[in-house]
Amino acid sequence: MPTATTLAAGLAVAEPAYPPEVALYGLRRFAISHSEHRLGATGMDAYKHTQAPREVELQPVRAAMAAAMAGYFNQHAARIAAADDTRQANQRARAAGSPKRPMPAPLPPLGILATVGLGKSVGVTPLVGKAHAAGLPLVILVPTHQLAQEYSERLKPWGAVVYQGRREPSESKPNEAPCDPGAHACYRLERVADASDQNHRPAQGLCCKCPSGHAGVLTFVTRDEMRIQRATEFFKTRGMDPAKTPPCQFLFRGLPDQLAAPILVAPIAAFSEAMADWREVDPMSGSIMRQAQRLIVVDEHIPMAREVEIDAGDVRVWRNRLDGLLERLEKTITSLGKKNSLTSVHAEELRLARLMRDLVPDVDKLFRDIGAQIAGDQPLDAQRVIDMQKRVTKAGGSIAGTAKWERVSYSHEDDDFFIPLRALSTLANNCKAWTMRQEKGTLFAYETNPVIEHARDKGSVIFLDATMSLAMRQFIQSRGGRIHEATASQNMHVTRMTGHLYARGDVKKATYPDEARAHMEEIRDRIAPQLSQPAAIITHMAYLRYSQEAHQADDASQVAAQQFEADTGVPIGWFGRHDRGLDCWGGRNLALVGMTFWSETAFAGLYAATRAALADCDIQWPAWDKAMDKDRPDADGPPLPVMPEVRAWLIDEYAQNLAQGIGRNRAVNRPMDAEPLQVHLWGGIQTAEMDEALAKYGVVIHERKRNPRSISGPKVDQGAVDEAIATVQGAGGRVSERSVRAALIHLRRSASTESIRLRLRALSEELSPTIPVERFADTTNKPVGASEEVAASSWTDQRGTTTQTPQQGQEKMAARDGNHAWTQPTTCVVLGPLTAPNPHKDTNSGNSAQSLNATPHPQPPKQGQETIEKILFAPAFDLMPDVDEPAPELAYDEIEDMLQQVARDIESDLAQELGPDEDPDPHSPGGRRERQNAHDRIDAHHSAPIGVQRAGLTHISYNSAAPPWNSQRDRAAQINHRRIS
Repeated sequence: MPTATTLAAGLAVAEPAYPPEVALYGLRRFAISHSEHRLGATGMDAYKHTQAPREVELQPVRAAMAAAMAGYFNQHAARIAAADDTRQANQRARAAGSPKRPMPAPLPPLGILATVGLGKSVGVTPLVGKAHAAGLPLVILVPTHQLAQEYSERLKPWGAVVYQGRREPSESKPNEAPCDPGAHACYRLERVADASDQNHRPAQGLCCKCPSGHAGVLTFVTRDEMRIQRATEFFKTRGMDPAKTPPCQFLFRGLPDQLAAPILVAPIAAFSEAMADWREVDPMSGSIMRQAQRLIVVDEHIPMAREVEIDAGDVRVWRNRLDGLLERLEKTITSLGKKNSLTSVHAEELRLARLMRDLVPDVDKLFRDIGAQIAGDQPLDAQRVIDMQKRVTKAGGSIAGTAKWERVSYSHEDDDFFIPLRALSTLANNCKAWTMRQEKGTLFAYETNPVIEHARDKGSVIFLDATMSLAMRQFIQSRGGRIHEATASQNMHVTRMTGHLYARGDVKKATYPDEARAHMEEIRDRIAPQLSQPAAIITHMAYLRYSQEAHQADDASQVAAQQFEADTGVPIGWFGRHDRGLDCWGGRNLALVGMTFWSETAFAGLYAATRAALADCDIQWPAWDKAMDKDRPDADGPPLPVMPEVRAWLIDEYAQNLAQGIGRNRAVNRPMDAEPLQVHLWGGIQTAEMDEALAKYGVVIHERKRNPRSISGPKVDQGAVDEAIATVQGAGGRVSERSVRAALIHLRRSASTESIRLRLRALSEELSPTIPVERFADTTNKPVGASEEVAASSWTDQRGTTTQTPQQGQEKMAARDGNHAWTQPTTCVVLGPLTAPNPHKDTNSGNSAQSLNATPHPQPPKQGQETIEKILFAPAFDLMPDVDEPAPELAYDEIEDMLQQVARDIESDLAQELGPDEDPDPHSPGGRRERQNAHDRIDAHHSAPIGVQRAGLTHISYNSAAPPWNSQRDRAAQINHRRIS
């Protein structure tokens, strides 16, 4: 066994006599040399000049991190040696009839919490060298195939193999000899994806029923007679010719070669227990010569669990399949009963078949009740589910967590698979821990990540994460592991620009493309120029995508990013893609515009998944009580949970995402005597608790500035309101707060709410001086007093005509015409608070307010709906009212109160944001399909606004005259559309 490993391509020689920091320093030099192609000769000289001193400064931190990983590897190697000795001793004891020795305990996991950009991924290289020198297997798990390829480039000297999944078979060209389909060829790629979506492990659930899989057995397997017999029987019973079925290549060529590699790099999603153990097989006999547990290195954040969605339809499928199961059991019992003598195997099969047959009626009753309880949002009888799962398992009806009625089946006539949801075992486990979640006719269960299960049961796992979550820290420490914190200062100056949220917004609004273009112009004209070059920007993908005319195109975001960089010289990315794993923006000044927000439904699912995974590891977190902090100060962010534990968890998750995005500048590698890199945080949560959470990950807020867009009073763009009014008047429209807002979006300009209202107030005084001034004042934060409500005993129009004095509790309905139809209400400056300021966005932004287009209510008002009638039916003032039309009688204090309440609820929902990659098209019905039972595809729930639900309505609408560039559309206010990634 070699005692040293010579590193190729200029790497240092990592001999045991050399301290760890020497080898690691050589690796850093190697990483710098690989950056020359990107920066060029001149830029690289400057980079090396500034980096060299910082490399020396960081060596103690990096050396300590390398030493921690090296020490853990030594412990792992010692445990592997002890396990081998125990196996040999037990073989001798078994031959001599002596008692066996227990296997050594698993090695607890290790956590490496390193500052973003410190070089934890590069620091893994010496560990690979040690594993290669010792002849021990190792697997590195990374989030994406791209990172896996980057690892493989660094690890070429040790023969590392990158895991490749299933691929389309290569096809031969016409009039040419058949070509090799490829070692990773799979002939059922779409159905493999469907099986994964239904919570099946494809190799276990689909491949064993696939004709190509059985054809592969007959083609490649030569020593396993039982497998060959089963494959032959598969084709015989279905009347199929195996010669006409292409054999699977992936299971018999691609996968075995990869699993045999001692050094393997793979995406985290591909991990399985087969990957965790390495086996050396004799090519002649096929016997296992040696096996060993791999050391697993997990680079970057991983989810703790996946969500499995169960609805009444899934339970109905299970019930329907019980009839077929009962029929097969009867045939088995009849066939075995005819035999004169039974072997022990057949006797056990007969016993289990009878047990399962007798159990089917009870299973059917349970499923009937579960389906009704899910559909009616009634709590499940958890103990009944747990007991039934135990009985089914004892009867042989569940193998490897998959019940017989959940198994994949293949139909030769249709040449297709039937793939039911695999979830009963997961549901039973969640019932034990009380971690399932019910919502809107759906039951959510959670399955622990296989990597977490492996670390819990078998150990020998290193978790590398620059922003390690609270849950992961607690998990590691609960298993007896330790967390090594490799922290270093980052030379950057962080400025928080307060006052505006920059939330993604509701992409389903018809006006969203205009708003997206306005956001992109603000980023281009106001935010990018404030950053010194070189710079980079991260914002919402929706801003980029919907700023394009062809926003439905798949590459709309990329096109927008390319155009932005061509115009400004500043690269721009988006949350969910460019805030993690990106390593080409080092040394750049950075601006983050907005931040990722999760809807209440989204983070409820994420918290429940984390809680379920911890419960599976004997760590109890409390269930969320669903109480939200609705009354948030302006621009501080969306509503947050009130419960301290859940609130701390969510703030920490948000802080992780921000810290990762900020880390793209690699400020940790910038010399401390150099000018700090600028980091501007525009929007996002701006509270002290958020700043404290960021500080835990090395991000300190040095300065706070008020966003100029949010300064009250006239803005720099002072002529915007007048230009918008002129545009409305020039188009023949009615001047109102709403039409002015629409014109501002059309003109791609902005103005504060105060500026709009003050200008309209002045205009109203010029046109109609007899109208009380108070009606045009901002009543957002105060109710109209009695003296303001009736400043005079009557209201006077422009001709001096006296009308009725409004009385409390009496609302004047819109008059009916001869056809008994309700007349269209006009637009009102006073009723501007119909689009009340969003309590979770900047109240001073003219473009941030939301408004609704709709039609007059088709039915007359009913008794008991006076408050809603004020909103839907009450006529309103116009700046230039018809002199023959009497002024309306309205109780302004009641109207204002209700308008603000409804608007707050609507805006509260609009402020909530989904995952960055979930940007459904505004014109689509929403979602990939109506119901999907997989963690990665969750149903988009549709519901009416909260305020409207409270009023007993499912649709809220009103009409107003709009400029011709924004054609009137009748649309429901569908606010609570949700998609979770």
